[in-house]
Amino acid sequence: MGESVIQLSASGASVLVVGVFSLVFGFGLVLIRQFEARAAARESSRSESEHIEREARTTEMRNLRGSIQMESSRIGNMSKQIDQLLNLDSRMRVMEEWRRHVPTNDDIDEVKSMVAGVSAQVAAIGERSSATQSTVARIENYLLEQK
Repeated sequence: MGESVIQLSASGASVLVVGVFSLVFGFGLVLIRQFEARAAARESSRSESEHIEREARTTEMRNLRGSIQMESSRIGNMSKQIDQLLNLDSRMRVMEEWRRHVPTNDDIDEVKSMVAGVSAQVAAIGERSSATQSTVARIENYLLEQK
């Protein structure tokens, strides 16, 4: 599994989110100020066509403000997603470190063969001890009978 694909630090992700938010918000404010300046310049003349145009600009500014709010919300969601990604990245690193200490199938097979060998040795010792026990019992009986 090797290295994690995505490596972000918490401070780097925060700087990224703040930078994107500042860029979008600043651009939106510049556009709003331009629209307001144009609307103020045209406000001096009250002809019908200018009034309609001003209303269109006002509507356009409202739409722009709505768009800025939507982008702000999306940036907030992106921040949450980056936090989740950082959390998953740290959890993945812990799992990768833990996995290094888990035995492989070859290790387990080696332990199984060692256990089988030890079991065979214990069985052989058991057979020898029963033979030794019967010999000791015969010697004990002989000595008791000789008394």
